[in-house]
Amino acid sequence: MDSDEMRLDRRALLRTGSALLAFLATIPIAVWSNAARAAKADRATLRYQDQPRNGKICADCWAYVAGRNPDAGSCKAIEGPISANGWCMAFSPKQKRAKAGKKNT
Repeated sequence: MDSDEMRLDRRALLRTGSALLAFLATIPIAVWSNAARAAKADRATLRYQDQPRNGKICADCWAYVAGRNPDAGSCKAIEGPISANGWCMAFSPKQKRAKAGKKNT
């Protein structure tokens, strides 16, 4: 094998190896996104209700995702649409962001 053939074989190997590595890197992303979707619970499991509980509402929760209708949206923890004024056991208040220029003490 002369040096030109060896150089071409090396390039082909590097090209194929790079493509294979890129493909293998996408597998965990696909698996993780499917697992995240499957991780949502049903309403009964988290005791979801359409009204607030002790002043806590879905709109104030980290998992709430606002929809087009201001009174409804979706949730990162519960399957299906939910009320912005609802509540479930997964409720956890959103973290308040510090205003620019002020330090948290």
